[in-house]
Amino acid sequence: MILDTKAHVFWLDLASGARSTILMLSPYLTGPLAEEILSTSERSRVYTRFDAELFASRASSLAVLQQLIEAGHQLFHLDALHAKVVIAPKEFATVGSQNVTSNGQKNLELSGYFSDAESVARVHSLIEPWLGKAVPITLQMIKEMEVLLPPLMEVYDAFHVACVVAQKKISRSAASGLRRAELEKVERTQAELKSEIMRALEAAPISEEWDLGIVHFREAGQTSLFSSSRDLITWTVAGRSVALERLSRYLCITDAGEVGWARVAQTRISMVGRGIDFREKIIAERPTWRVEVDSRKDYLDGLPKDANLIITVKQYGRKLCVIPMRFALSSYKTFAPRRVSQSDGAESAECQNARAWIREHRVSFEQQVIYRITRTFKYGSNLLGEDATFFGKPESEHVIRVALIRGNPVLFVKSGSRP
Repeated sequence: MILDTKAHVFWLDLASGARSTILMLSPYLTGPLAEEILSTSERSRVYTRFDAELFASRASSLAVLQQLIEAGHQLFHLDALHAKVVIAPKEFATVGSQNVTSNGQKNLELSGYFSDAESVARVHSLIEPWLGKAVPITLQMIKEMEVLLPPLMEVYDAFHVACVVAQKKISRSAASGLRRAELEKVERTQAELKSEIMRALEAAPISEEWDLGIVHFREAGQTSLFSSSRDLITWTVAGRSVALERLSRYLCITDAGEVGWARVAQTRISMVGRGIDFREKIIAERPTWRVEVDSRKDYLDGLPKDANLIITVKQYGRKLCVIPMRFALSSYKTFAPRRVSQSDGAESAECQNARAWIREHRVSFEQQVIYRITRTFKYGSNLLGEDATFFGKPESEHVIRVALIRGNPVLFVKSGSRP
């Protein structure tokens, strides 16, 4: 037996070479498929259901039945028929879910094809008792049904519209429920990640002194987190002086779990980048690769829910792959590299090789990325990134402190007026 999802391909191919009468069992008949299958057979027998409800709903077509009769085939009504079988005794048989209809070629169907004599004979022996109960379908029956159908079709169409409306309502409700469940999962996952980040900050050396920052508008129409009492460059952490580089970018963590890279000036923090596009070499073993790291905002994009960073690897301006990462300061892990498809949907050899290399050298890749994103750097332009609304609304208050993570200064910004 051979299984396939497109039985009509078997039917068209096998029927063209059939030497014996073809028996077709299909509860529903629509479109040209039946006539195409039987076009090489002089007098085949078709078993279907002659049912007013099926014609009114257009699940089956009177016109197709008439065409088959006029083409010389015998048609029969077989009450309660639900099996879908096409068989040429002693040659082949197909049994499955697909009807001989236009929609049957588009639906999710599965059918089995038999060509050995024993299996074909077995299929024939199972259906043969049914065939004796069949009632011939005549052109007169078709004409009488055509007269009776119009009012039935009108009633069915109204019923169908009502069903479509109800189904859309149910589908919207189900989709809304799935989205709520997904959002709840995101919230739980993010709460766990936030807790781990907070624990890492509590365990890390952190400045005893703190500063109160207030989000204010600037003349240029942007906002900055302004210090209320001191400069933001010099700090004391674990008994030693830590000096930040003016106008450089530092990894910045908020108590809401947001991750960014903030530009620090003497008395303010501004231009918080949610992403970094490193132009220099990051991965030593792959000097032509360029790495982008983005703080994730959309958690409903199909990537792992507990990944809060998205790493994009490029080569000569082309994306090679995307790697989700869970970054919790004291711990981190990457997930499997995601493929990047070309316009035709295929994946290039370069992309395949990049993903394979990252899988094989995951630890080295992770370490080199983490090494880079936790260290200070300067952008070519100081004005890249979001303004201070990254932290909160204008006039909101935030406590600013500096922690040391892997020996590197990290800004920690907490909402409120007290640490």
